[in-house]
Amino acid sequence: MSNSKASRFFGKAIDVFVMVAILCGISTSLGLAVPIMSNLISTMFSIPNSLGLKIFIVAIWIIIFTTSVFRGLDKGIKILSDINIIILIVFASIIFIAGPSIDILKMEVNSIGLFAENFIRINTWTDPFGSGDFQKMWTYFYWGWWLTFMPLMALFIVRVSRGRTIRNVVVQQLVWGSLGCWFCFAIFGGYSLYIQKSGAIDIVYLLENYGQEEAMAQILNTIPFTKILVVVFCVLLFVFLATTIDSAAYILATNCSRNLSINSQPSRIVRIFWALVLAVLSIGLLVVDELTAVQTIALIASLPLIPIQFYMCRSGV
Repeated sequence: MSNSKASRFFGKAIDVFVMVAILCGISTSLGLAVPIMSNLISTMFSIPNSLGLKIFIVAIWIIIFTTSVFRGLDKGIKILSDINIIILIVFASIIFIAGPSIDILKMEVNSIGLFAENFIRINTWTDPFGSGDFQKMWTYFYWGWWLTFMPLMALFIVRVSRGRTIRNVVVQQLVWGSLGCWFCFAIFGGYSLYIQKSGAIDIVYLLENYGQEEAMAQILNTIPFTKILVVVFCVLLFVFLATTIDSAAYILATNCSRNLSINSQPSRIVRIFWALVLAVLSIGLLVVDELTAVQTIALIASLPLIPIQFYMCRSGV
């Protein structure tokens, strides 16, 4: 095999691994998000939490992200992303201002100190004399899941960052990305810890006996302006996942397009095709109802991306 053919084969193999990883990552996101949405809507409107309700939720997502993908980057995905950020900031700010603001600030400052003090221990802890359930159910899965999103994020950031310097892109991602995570963990995590400690609800018991969907619903029932903010949260979750899915459909369409110039976008037909593939996949997951299997597939799909990630880093140098 000539070097050029080997290079083309290697490149196509990477494209296939990347596309499979994106599909697995999005499938896991849908598998985690849809039950939360259906449980919230069921609790709010006192309707059965049935398969039909879950398919209805997916149908709304299909309409949102298919329309966004059809309109393209500037008129679709960008608008959805801007709406998403505004809703998130408003929602979190209301919880912080109307909730236990001082307690949240105290917990966050304390957490920063604990993290700095135990940084090495936290990052090398393997639970050698325990069951290792935390590593299996959180650390390994979380890392593997995010590895499946790695090529999606890399390709999408490159696509939307044309005209900016590499330094500017890296700094923006590190600074604003880290601040965004800190903002969400500080307010939402701090509020949840506060109501657990105050005895308002037993979140640990709910997680152990009823799962994260019921725990989320009960937490939202304790927030100020409950009815309004629960609706806002549902809209936020809809828009948040819609932006993720339509970004994935856009990148999948880009990978499938030949001779695509840097200034052009993949055809609308191809973009809609991948949006519909993701929609059919999500409905199939609801019918099968095997999230554990999907999580395992996501972990398996992430393994080939480890050497690909190093290759991408080396290629960028």
